[in-house]
Amino acid sequence: MAARATAHGMVVYDHQDLAAEHVSRVAPLLADGRIHAPEDRYDGLELAGEAFAALMSGRNRGKVIVQVSQEEQ
Repeated sequence: MAARATAHGMVVYDHQDLAAEHVSRVAPLLADGRIHAPEDRYDGLELAGEAFAALMSGRNRGKVIVQVSQEEQ
């Protein structure tokens, strides 16, 4: 007998009904440093193509950010 597996894709919008609960539970953990959200940062618009390629190939570890301005937001 051969093993079988089925994979299903999921996007965050599949569970929009849980968004408020997620924010109320995770925001305090992020704020006090108990968990960390990884980011892959690229400085300069000229690196946007490289950032996009990394995102599409799965080379990123977290959110991909391209900083195009030095101004604080």
